[in-house]
Amino acid sequence: MTTILSKKRLSLIGAGLLILIAAIWFLGNIYATRTAEEKISETLGSTPLANDIHWEKLSANIFGTVTMENLVIGKGKSALNVQKLQLSGFENSASILQGKLVLTGVADTNGQSPLLENELLQNAGYITADPVNIRLDLKAQKNKGSAQINLALDQHEVIELNSSLSIQRAQQLMALLSSGLEGGKEAFNPMMIFSIGAMLDPITVNNTEIHIKEQGYIQRVNALVNRYDIPLVPSEKTLDTEKFAKTQQKDRYEQAMQQCAQPNSKNRFFDNPVDSCKAIAKFMFQENGSLKLKLKSFPLKELDELVLDMF
Repeated sequence: MTTILSKKRLSLIGAGLLILIAAIWFLGNIYATRTAEEKISETLGSTPLANDIHWEKLSANIFGTVTMENLVIGKGKSALNVQKLQLSGFENSASILQGKLVLTGVADTNGQSPLLENELLQNAGYITADPVNIRLDLKAQKNKGSAQINLALDQHEVIELNSSLSIQRAQQLMALLSSGLEGGKEAFNPMMIFSIGAMLDPITVNNTEIHIKEQGYIQRVNALVNRYDIPLVPSEKTLDTEKFAKTQQKDRYEQAMQQCAQPNSKNRFFDNPVDSCKAIAKFMFQENGSLKLKLKSFPLKELDELVLDMF
């Protein structure tokens, strides 16, 4: 009898603890949500963005994760809609700036991906594209001006990108970013745009690794090239265009692989120039469905040149 009562008592104690934990979780999340909303509203209220950022729902939990749903950034036709924004592990102290930001369903006012404005997608014949998903993980040491950055981008039926890198000599940029996150007015001074170039100039990018996965973009590019790169000759009516296209693509691929073995100043960014060049060629001609690259250290101001050299 005593054993039965003891078991019942333990069951009641266990149930009571679960109820207590659930209550603490519930009340803690309510408090965290109110605190987060007050802090975000207070920060935005002291900046020119106060009337340019709106959301339908905001929630937070006791572990410091803040979630905003149906977020609108900007006004008019230039506004961006974000289905969900999630920020976790955020810290902005005197020496540390870190956090993980996840944006799900980023779209323009027409419900299309903002990446449609990019010429790479336009030239590939894209007229529609699903909202894009973006993930950013930042760990920065302000006093050293260094940071580790992981960036992921998933554009459905186009391409998937995962990258990691570190930057050095970015003290000025970090100070400006930190000030903006705290609502500092100097970060939103229109004259600050003239100082951005000077802030970016000394920054170096190191330990860069890029992984790209094909989701339809490369296939569309090659299909367009094969469709329209047909010679206009009198015998074109009898030309087997499909066979001709395959032969042309094979020839272009072989030429690209041969060129990779030649000295080329454009390959200076790559850790292993010849192998990297061949990997890009295999990816662009659909020999491989993914591409992995490691880059040498380079000045941030040469980023545009790097992208052009890659593709």
